[in-house]
This record gives sequence, C-alpha cells and structure tokens, in this order.
Amino acid sequence: MSEITRPDRVPPLIDALSAPLLRVRSIAVEGLARQRDARALRPIIESINDLGDADEEDVCQYVGDVMEAIASFDDRTALQTFVSHLDTVFSDLHQIAWHLSERDRSAIEALAMLYEDDVGPLEEILSGSSSIDVKMMIITLLMEVDLPKADKVLLDLVRDQGADESLIAEASYVLGIHGCEEAFEPLCRVMADKERYTDDTRSYAAIALGRIGDPRVLAPLVTVLTDPDEEPTSMTTTFAVDALEMLVLDEDEEEWEEMREEEPVEDDEELLCVLIEALAFPDPDVQMLAVRGLGALRDHRTVPPILEALRDWEASEDYLAFCRQAIVAIGEIGDVSTVSSLFQTLDEIEHDSELFRDHYLYSQELYDEAFQAVAGMGEEIVGPLCEVVDGEYEPAVRAMAIQTLGFLPGLYPEVVLIEALKDTDEQEMVAWAADALGRQGATGAVGPLCRVACDSEQYEEVCRLSAIGALGEIGDPRALSTLLKMISEGERYGERSVDAYEAFESIIEMMEDQAE
Repeated sequence: MSEITRPDRVPPLIDALSAPLLRVRSIAVEGLARQRDARALRPIIESINDLGDADEEDVCQYVGDVMEAIASFDDRTALQTFVSHLDTVFSDLHQIAWHLSERDRSAIEALAMLYEDDVGPLEEILSGSSSIDVKMMIITLLMEVDLPKADKVLLDLVRDQGADESLIAEASYVLGIHGCEEAFEPLCRVMADKERYTDDTRSYAAIALGRIGDPRVLAPLVTVLTDPDEEPTSMTTTFAVDALEMLVLDEDEEEWEEMREEEPVEDDEELLCVLIEALAFPDPDVQMLAVRGLGALRDHRTVPPILEALRDWEASEDYLAFCRQAIVAIGEIGDVSTVSSLFQTLDEIEHDSELFRDHYLYSQELYDEAFQAVAGMGEEIVGPLCEVVDGEYEPAVRAMAIQTLGFLPGLYPEVVLIEALKDTDEQEMVAWAADALGRQGATGAVGPLCRVACDSEQYEEVCRLSAIGALGEIGDPRALSTLLKMISEGERYGERSVDAYEAFESIIEMMEDQAE
C-alpha cells in the first residue's frame, strides 16, 4: 500500500492571510510560524499592507502576532522589511508602538532572543530613515537584549547630537535600566547641556545616572542642583534629586528595610499605632496631622488605614482637605501596587456621593500637589492609570487619573492622553486630557489638539477652549497655521477665534524667549 502524502499546508494558509477577519489572519500567521517555511515570510510581512483603516486595537494585536512570527523564522533581515511596511501603511504608529512596548511585550521579547547574537540589523534601522515610533520600538527591543553590544548601539545614539531628542531620552532610560557604566560621560553631557537638550531629555539622563550608580556622578548632580539658572520645579531638577537620593541614601535605606523585616523597631511600631488611632479622632485638624505623619513614615502598611479613613466621607471642606492630604501621603509612601486601590476608593466615594464632581471641576488646581505626589512614584503607574482612564470609573475619578498622567514625563503618558482626546462621548474627559497635555508640554499632541480646536461638530466649546489653551501652553509653532485660520474666520469660530489669538500670541512670545 502506498504511503499517504501529507498535504502542503503552506499555500492555503498564505491564502488565509488575505481574509477580512484579522482573527483568521492571526491563526494563519501562527500556523505558518510553526511550519517555519521560508515561502511564508514575505506573505506574512505583506499581510499588514491593507490594514491602514482597520480597527486600531485589532491592528495592534495583529502587528504583535506578525512580529512574533517573524522571530520564529530566524531571519534577522526580515524585521527591517517589516518596519518599512509599517511606516508605509500607517501614518501614525503611536498606538501600535505603545501597545508593543507597554501593554503586550511578548513580540518584543520574542524578537530580542533573535538578536542576542547580532544587533547589527537593529542598528541599521536606528540609523536609517524609519519613523521615530519604529525607532522607539527598536530601543525597547534593545532593552530586552541587555548585552554590551546592545548598550554600544544605545551609547552611539546618545552621543549623536543630531539624533531626535525623544530617541536620546529613551536610549538614556534604557542605559540606566541596564546599569551601563560606560554611559557615565555621555549622560553627564546630556544632563548638563541646557542649550542643546530640553528639560525632558536632560531629566531622563539624570535618572539614568542615578540608576547606574557611578559615584563620580555626585559632583555633576550637585552642579545641576546648585545652578541658579536651573528651575527648581523642572523635571531635570526633580530627577537629579532622585538620582542624588539613589547615590547617597538608597544603600543605607535598603539595609534599614532589611533590619525592619527581620526585627521590627518597637518605637516605630508604637508610633504607627498612635497615628492610626489619630486617624479616627473627631477633630479634623488631628486627622490631618495623623495622615501627614503616616506619609512621613513611608511605611506601605499605612496605606490600608488611610484608605479606610477616606471611606468615612462627609460633604465638607475639612474632609476634602483631608482627602487631598491623604492622596499626598499615599504618593509619598511610594508603593506602586496601591495606586489601583487609591483610585478604586475614590471611585467608591464618588459613586455614593458625587462629592468630587463639582468641587473637582472648579478647583482642579487644588489637587495638583496631591496628584504630583502620586506621579512621583514614576512611570510604573502609567498602566494602572490607563485602566482608570479607559475603565468604568466615575468621570471625576477618570479626570483625576488624567491629571496624574499630566505630571508624568515621557512618550507613553502622552499617548494615553492623546487617545483620551478621541472620547467624544465624555466631553469633560477630552477637556481634561487637553489641559494635561498642555501642562505636560506635549509637542507630540499638537496635531490632535489642532483637530479638536477646529471641530465644532464633534467637540463642545469647553473641549475646544481647552485644546486652544493647551496649544498656547505647549508653544509649538506648528500650531500657528491652525490658529491663524481660526483668527481669520472669526464669524465661523466666534469667541474661539479670540482664544486662538491669545494662543497665537503665547507661541510667538515663547519663540522670542527661545531666540534670546
């Protein structure tokens, strides 16, 4: 009896790559990856070519599936072809880059294994004509490689004074995560050069130096922190202080924490009990002092009693002041795992009482200190905050999460806020997101903010006013053409044309300041 010939699965699976359902394509991609047949590699790459108008979330997932498949073919040149297709098909890769770098890193992790022995193709992409978003993905990939050869590529990028600043900032961040001692001198140059680099980029260099921990950085940090021309509230100053703390205090603090775990200090335990007891005191002034003291202890065990005290709410100015101080305390304690619990507690209170809605709407600046303290926990809280912004939370609580994102530097908080501008069902969210982007100085948001400012059909007046104000606060000259159109068409845009004039004037003034 003749042997039965096994059918060739590759051709029909390649045909399935043109199916209208991306779920079908994903199954085909995974099936072809298992076959590891060279015939399938180019069809897999080209299967993204018609997805420019597809659902963004589905596309993000599918692009990740394709990248994981590419990793299975052991062809280090394929990624360059693929990212070239990405740039051709998609005019904006922000969301895809964020998804691959933050939400689901499995594709990046799979590709990192492919390039452990040879990062040359990745270096070619970084030095080539690919978009900034593609290059940011490559830097994220190099973070996973975490080998000297990857650090060399990142060092070359930091040393390249003509490179895009967002890439220099991201490369600095990764070098800090890797603890690359060779990065000491180039990072010091970036941190010190106020003429060439923005505050955002210099702050990334400062915190990276703190993570690397080279004792030689103490003098450059102190130079920055004692510079009379350095803004005390700048991100560079803030991160330089954090770096200084890492260098001077962290080792002793770690030893102290280990000692506490082995044998609790009796005096601190007694103090903890006294302050927790004071949280329930009927005098609001005593409660305020108690929560300030618990924040000063920096003990993560104090968070549950603080949240419990918050749940005992009443509609009064004293309670609202206590609430703001409690948020500050939780931020100072610095336990990232408590961020979700904090916003869930605030949501419970708002769901029961609508306590924050009007008060927060008209007094948002009163909460600046509170949510700045929460943002001080660092970029690890972006994920929990994104869940609040996208989740079934009360509007005022989602706005609080947006406000917190506005105090966080970097690309991915910006991406979340830009995405919030699309929420036309919740117009207040759009306005708060625009305000946060303005506070953040988010130059990457200029285009989306211009679209909100001009669109009277989808956006209410408060959204458009906030978008115009944000453009003036960001100060990017790319907004001038849109603002000029609104000024010239006063009959169409009404009062917003006056606001556009003020934003136009603000940008010109910032340009003059930069020219001096």
